[in-house]
Amino acid sequence: MIAKGKNVPIRLNQCRKSTLAINLSVMSVREGIDTLLVDADIQGSCNEFSQRRDELDITPRLQVMMKHGRNLQRELADLQHRYQRIV
Repeated sequence: MIAKGKNVPIRLNQCRKSTLAINLSVMSVREGIDTLLVDADIQGSCNEFSQRRDELDITPRLQVMMKHGRNLQRELADLQHRYQRIV
């Protein structure tokens, strides 16, 4: 997770990383924090979850960006100035 002005990486080697990221993001948005959820997993679980929420018209809406590869860190550094929280 990247909070404004800080980099706080969450690295887990076990399953449920996407579930944790989704729950943290939903909680943040419900608290009124401008949040971006970055889906860096090739399978795209977070993105699918967000699309399903949109189809069911569930609020609040989640902002999700799919990004992986070599430029991920650079992209996150740029985005941290645009959002209060990046998960």
